[in-house]
Amino acid sequence: MPNRHVPYSLLPEHITSDDSGCRIVYVCRDPKDVLVSGWLFSRKIMDNSAAEAKGGNLDHQPPYTMDQALELFCKGRCITGPVLASCRRILGGE
Repeated sequence: MPNRHVPYSLLPEHITSDDSGCRIVYVCRDPKDVLVSGWLFSRKIMDNSAAEAKGGNLDHQPPYTMDQALELFCKGRCITGPVLASCRRILGGE
């Protein structure tokens, strides 16, 4: 069973069609967990990039605050795409 972190909408039709024979398990994570995890991950990536660019000196500000991350998340602008819209689509709410 392959494990993929891919939104359902990006799966190929030969997998998602009714006659494909494929079974798909879609896990909708707690949106708060997705937000915090994504924010911490992006900070870690930015910290590592800044450390490499500055020879290990981390005297910089995070790329954005948690409040800014929440605002972007609610607008569907996050690294994994619009999380809430994706879950609603899978669960039949859209």
